[in-house]
Amino acid sequence: MGGERGLGRPRFNAPSFRAETLLVNTKAAYLWTAARPGAYATMLARHVRDRARLDGMGFSPGAFAATGKAMPGYADVNTNGIILAAIAVILRGRRLRQE
Repeated sequence: MGGERGLGRPRFNAPSFRAETLLVNTKAAYLWTAARPGAYATMLARHVRDRARLDGMGFSPGAFAATGKAMPGYADVNTNGIILAAIAVILRGRRLRQE
């Protein structure tokens, strides 16, 4: 029975399922840009900024790697809060806030 539930199901382990659901993670792209600036980080941030922004909602958690499209109609406070925190670090010259 253990193989019939959750990620153990053959459908979820299929390469085609993984290819369809693989995301470029929005939070990771912005955090990478804040923590490790460089050409690759800039490319990631530009990729998600161009693809994962949802009008009136902020950012989707990611853009599908296969299509480049954002998760449709879904944004969450966690993703958008992390993005704002990463931008704040960048604007402070990549220094963490001192209490």
